Amino acid sequence: MTTDSILVRRSIFWVALLAAGGCSAPRPSIQADDAAQRIPAMKIGVQQDDTSMIAPLIESLASDDPAVRLYANQALVRLSGQDFGYRAYDDDSSRQAAIERWQAWAAQQR
Repeated sequence: MTTDSILVRRSIFWVALLAAGGCSAPRPSIQADDAAQRIPAMKIGVQQDDTSMIAPLIESLASDDPAVRLYANQALVRLSGQDFGYRAYDDDSSRQAAIERWQAWAAQQR
């Protein structure tokens, strides 16, 4: 084997190794911009009974993405045992009124 072919093989190895590391799925985060990361983070939070997610979940109720709003509300209901009439498909003013009820409840919990 020539020195050039060894160098080429090593280069291919390192490129493949780096590419494999770069292709890993992003870690779910409730703060992510992408719903594909936010929604799994919400599900994990509910499974772990993570009440520290309540404030970010309330913020998520105002999301432009209806799926994020829906999952945020479901997570809040499951974590808190409360339901303040929030519906992800309601108009902006109805959703805002329910968000304010969630915010008032959260403030009382502190």
